[in-house]
Order: sequence, then C-alpha cells, then structure tokens
Amino acid sequence: MGFTQKKIIGELRCKHSFHLSVRHLRRILKTLQLTGRSQYSELKDLVLFIQDEINQSGQCHGYKWMHKKCITHGLVVKQEDTHLGLSCGHVVVYEGGDILTKFLWHVDGYDKLKPFGICISGCIDGFSRKVLWLKPYYTNNDPYIIAGYFLETVVALHGCPKIVRQTGNQCYIKGTSTSNQRIEAWWGILRKENGNFWIEFFHAMKDNGTFSGSVLDKNLIQFCFMHIIENELNEVVKIWNVHRISSSRKALMPIGKPIVLYDLRYHICTILLTIYVCPNECKACLQYIVTRSECMCSLQVVWDLCNILITENNWSIPCDCYEAKILYLNLRNLILEEIQ
Repeated sequence: MGFTQKKIIGELRCKHSFHLSVRHLRRILKTLQLTGRSQYSELKDLVLFIQDEINQSGQCHGYKWMHKKCITHGLVVKQEDTHLGLSCGHVVVYEGGDILTKFLWHVDGYDKLKPFGICISGCIDGFSRKVLWLKPYYTNNDPYIIAGYFLETVVALHGCPKIVRQTGNQCYIKGTSTSNQRIEAWWGILRKENGNFWIEFFHAMKDNGTFSGSVLDKNLIQFCFMHIIENELNEVVKIWNVHRISSSRKALMPIGKPIVLYDLRYHICTILLTIYVCPNECKACLQYIVTRSECMCSLQVVWDLCNILITENNWSIPCDCYEAKILYLNLRNLILEEIQ
C-alpha cells in the first residue's frame, strides 16, 4: 500500500495496540521478503494487467491512480513503467476548512447512474477524507437503508461521529446537496476514475435500443451489473483510502493518506472526533434499520425469474461488463418473448 515504516508502526499501535520498534519491523519485513522495491514484477504482467483494465472502467484512470491499482493487485511496479504501459495502450492520461467540517461524516447519494437503476450511497469523513462506505443498490433514498449503512460502519469502527451532514438537532445537519462540499468534491473523483465509463456504457446501450428505461430493463441492469459495479467501487475506495493527499496552498486540511489520517486523527488534532458506541447500543438500533438483502433488484419476482432462467440455460454469473451485457440481452429477449 506504500506505507512508510513509521506509518506501519503507528497503525499497529493505534489499531491493534501492538508496539514495535523500527529495527524490529525491518527484521520482520526482511524475513517475510517484503522489501518494497527490490524485486519488481515482470513488465509483461504489468502490460497484461493494464490491457485488461483499459478495456473496462480502468480506461478512466490516470497513471498515478493506475499505479495504485497495480499495487493493490499485488504488482510491484514503478510509476514510470505504469505511465509507459498506459501510453502503449493509447489511453488518454489525466494529470492528476471549516473546523466544523472536520468533525462531520458527509453522507450523500450519487445519482448519475440512477436512470439505469443503479443508485449509489456514499459517506466520507470530513477530517481525513477517508471514504467510509460506497454502496450501490436499487435505492439511495430510503432512510432505513442509509441507516443500515451507518450502523454497519459504526459497528466496524466501534464509534460514531459527533455530527453527520446529509442532504435533505444537534447531532445532525441537513442541507442542500451542493452545500455538502466534501462528498460533492469526491463525486468528481469517482466520476473521473470509474463512473464515467459506466455512464457512457449504459448510454451506448440506450442509444442502440437495448435499454428503454422500463422497469424490466432497470431490474435486469441491477441483476446483471450490480455485483460488478460493487466490486469496482470497493476497489476505488481501497485505492483512494491509501493514496497520499498532496499539499495545497489553499488547503486547510492535513496532508497524508486518508486511512492513516483517520486512524491517527486524535494524535493530529488532539480533539476526540468520534464517540465510542458499545455493541449493546448497536443491537438496540437494529429494529430501526433495513439491511441490504441478497436481492439486488427492486422487484423480487424479476430476481427470482432471472435465477431460474440462468439455471435452466446453464449460464454463468458474469465477471465483467461485457459478459454482463450478453447475459442482460439474453435474459431480456427471453422475458420479452414470454410476455408477448
């Protein structure tokens, strides 16, 4: 992930209460052969990985983001080699407060894919800019679903923020979407690195007549593409949270990796930004939330029908957008034939 030895020690101390000296850490890294840049991956592996990525949503990435993506997939590569690999693939390369704002979790919905049935909900920590959740589903307006994301995050982090800011009391701030600047700015990152591919992909389906915007078509999009988009969003979050936010003359926030800034936030600003929540209190909240079900379609009958058709025709679950498109067309044709 590109952590320095001091940051690794800080993470172990804060998250696992495990104290380690720099010298001892170096011995462990040497024993595990985790020597960073001494053994680079084969160039052909890098090229094959980049070629696979640029055929899908990876074509949106600049070379710095692609470099981080290579690292998260186990490749040990130089940034210059990643730049060269992208250039060979003929891909366009992009170069890439308020004290109250620091204490907020900023929650909002990303609606650019909503016309196609994919509704994304996200939350970002105002101080560290760490993305806390990024979830696709058939809705991002149901407050019970959003509460489920929130409670799931509180359980995972063993605490909740002092204040939550969401579009739309003392511990909750409502406002317009455009005023929720932290996450609104991050939506631009999401569109550049992933969302734009899917917008153009679905618009192409709409232009060639294979998507009409009907309830059936939206449910089929949800069935065929939702899990692929979710995997890609998880990858975007993983890369974002370990990348280094560079300094800026106008920036009022600390610089560094979001995941490190979040874990070490108390040591940086000396103010307790989260409140501990015990497990029993979380259990008491379960009756007030709705968790995402296995069914990713807004209509359960479409979900069940698609699973039956897949089993009957011995089709496999798609692994990428092109396989998902083939499955979508096959299911759509079969269902429309039955209806007519």
